[in-house]
Amino acid sequence: MSLLIKIIFLLTPLLLLSCAKVPEKSEEVVDISEELAQLKKDLSPNYDKKDLIKLPSQDKVASDISIGNNNPFASGSSVEKMILNNDLRLTGILSTKKELLAFVSYKNNSGVLKVGDIGGKNTYLLPEGYKSISIDKSKGKLIIKYKNNTYVLNIINKSKSS
Repeated sequence: MSLLIKIIFLLTPLLLLSCAKVPEKSEEVVDISEELAQLKKDLSPNYDKKDLIKLPSQDKVASDISIGNNNPFASGSSVEKMILNNDLRLTGILSTKKELLAFVSYKNNSGVLKVGDIGGKNTYLLPEGYKSISIDKSKGKLIIKYKNNTYVLNIINKSKSS
C-alpha cells in the first residue's frame, strides 16, 4: 500500500503537467532591426585608424632593456663590498683547447664560469644581471660587467672596479 502511495505521489506532477493547455502562438512580430542598427552605430568607436600609434614589437622592447634589474634597495657599491668581503672571488682559471673557464666562489656557491654567463639567467655564481665578459689566463683576471660598471676579479691581488 505504501508503495502505491509513493508511485502516485511521484506521478501526480507529471499527470497534472501533461493536462495543461498549450499557449497559442502569437501572430505579432516586433521588428527591432532599426533600434539594433542605431545601437551598433552609437557603440562603434569613432576614431581614425591612421591616428593610432603603433606599439613596438616584442623584440624591439626586449632589445631596449638592459641586462639585469636595478635594485632600489641595494647600495651602489654592493658588488665592491662582496669583492672586499670575499663573498665574490676568483679562485682559479682553467684553459682547455676549446675555452677558458674561471673558478668562482659567490656567497656559499662555487663553480665554473664561461665568458657570456649572466647571473640570475644562466648561472648562480654571479649577482643577478652581472655578465662575465672576459677571462685573461696570463694575468689571472675575470672581468664582469653590469650596465656601465666593470669589475675585475684577480686571483693574486685585490680585485677592483673600474
